[in-house]
This record gives sequence, C-alpha cells and structure tokens, in this order.
Amino acid sequence: WCIEVCCVLVVDRQRFERESDAAFEKLFSATASMPLPPPESTPSCMPLPMSQAPAPCLDSPLAEAPAKEKVWDFLLTYMEARPHRQGMVAELIAQLEATPYWLQALASRPDLARRRNHLAFLS
Repeated sequence: WCIEVCCVLVVDRQRFERESDAAFEKLFSATASMPLPPPESTPSCMPLPMSQAPAPCLDSPLAEAPAKEKVWDFLLTYMEARPHRQGMVAELIAQLEATPYWLQALASRPDLARRRNHLAFLS
C-alpha cells in the first residue's frame, strides 16, 4: 500500500499535501520492522552494473521492494516539504542506504542523487 501511494503522491502535489504524513508514517513503520541484510550476505547483494538486472538478495525484504526511485523521490520531497520531520526521514534514508539495491536505485537517477547530496549538506 504505502509504496503505491508514494508513487502517486510524487506526481500529485495536492494529494501530497493531504496524505504525505500518513504515507511517511506507514513507510517508516514498515521499513523499521524490516531487518537489514546481515554483514556476511553483503557481497551477494552488491549492485551490478546498470546494464544488468540485479540478482535477488533473498535475505533482505528491502532489496526486493518495488519502485525504489519513486520512494526515493517521495522521501526527498517529504524531507524538503517537512523539515520538522528531518530526523525521522534521515533515519529511514540511512536504513535504505545500508541496502546496496537502494543505493543503486538512487545512483540510477542523477537528479535524485543531487537532491540527496544537497539535503545532506543542509543537515
């Protein structure tokens, strides 16, 4: 549910204003309960070149979440729009950045990577 809503909210500013807090709360809760991949599994989860489809990282539910770029877009938009929630957003971003597939998704969109770097600079 929350990933689908995030995808819609990044393109509909009016809905974003009304529904983004609830969507963020659900996304935060859902990802907080997901374990990160154990350190010994990290090599099997390393990002592949962009031209290759990534192999599944079976021990990380975060790795298999769909629409990663849209979720990144939502999180960065949310952080820009709700600076008072910056701590919680930063916590979620840190968790996603600990998962190689999420880093790969961020790197695949230079516009998102620039926004992410700019927000890191401001915090």
